[in-house]
Amino acid sequence: MKLILRKMFYFFLFSATCLSTNIYAKQVVNLNDIKSWKEVGKGSYVFLFKTRFKATLKSPTLNYKYPSSEAAISIRYLQSFTKQDLIEATSRSWRRMGESPSFIANGEKVLSKIYPNVKENDVITFVYQPGNSLFFLNRKKIGMIKDNNFSKKFLGIWLSENSTATRLRRSLLKNAQ
Repeated sequence: MKLILRKMFYFFLFSATCLSTNIYAKQVVNLNDIKSWKEVGKGSYVFLFKTRFKATLKSPTLNYKYPSSEAAISIRYLQSFTKQDLIEATSRSWRRMGESPSFIANGEKVLSKIYPNVKENDVITFVYQPGNSLFFLNRKKIGMIKDNNFSKKFLGIWLSENSTATRLRRSLLKNAQ
């Protein structure tokens, strides 16, 4: 009898844990799922005296911690860029951050399947969730990444301590608690 009660106890404990995890870890499938997320910060990226894009960082709570917290970074481009321009800028950032040549080469392959050409005022949003990160262009899903390490390093371009965009990083993390 004790064995049966113990098994029932563990079964209910396991079930309750699974249910509570699913309640709080809703998987984002479109940008409506992040409407209630909090704005952690926003800022602009300036290069050669010209603002190239504006960025906004959102998270389910203001208790945001890179790289472990869910996040969405939206980038509104203030000029047109080709897909190749975006890939090269991403690769350059990773090189400056000290990423390995093999990681960068793989990242270029992955992003070449996702990145579009962008026009002035286009918005690319990257939603980071452990195990399943999504890319959107103007609210339309354009890609998915299931490699958690890649997703963290992609988000790290703007949020890691090694980011070369230090002023933008400070602005994006301004309201993080």
